[in-house]
Amino acid sequence: MIDSCKTICAPYSQGNIVLFGFDADKQCAAMSMCALVYKHTSNDLIKIMNVGNDLYHVLSRLYNQDFLLLTELPNTLTVFNSIMTFNIVQAIQAI
Repeated sequence: MIDSCKTICAPYSQGNIVLFGFDADKQCAAMSMCALVYKHTSNDLIKIMNVGNDLYHVLSRLYNQDFLLLTELPNTLTVFNSIMTFNIVQAIQAI
């Protein structure tokens, strides 16, 4: 069961073609990175998606990729008046 007191929802999704155009539905990695830096309220989701889309747009053109790999994300990100350093490592799978 979803607890509405602990759940937030933006008025649109990253797949919104009207807002994000060609970038729609491809910005998962960049938006997730921005979400790690920022607070999480409904209004914040709009900021996260807009800044995440801007980050995606720049990186996807830089790497000429529709979908970004974790290795294509920056190690340091300055966003929302915060500087964050990320240490992205490869996961080890085990049975």
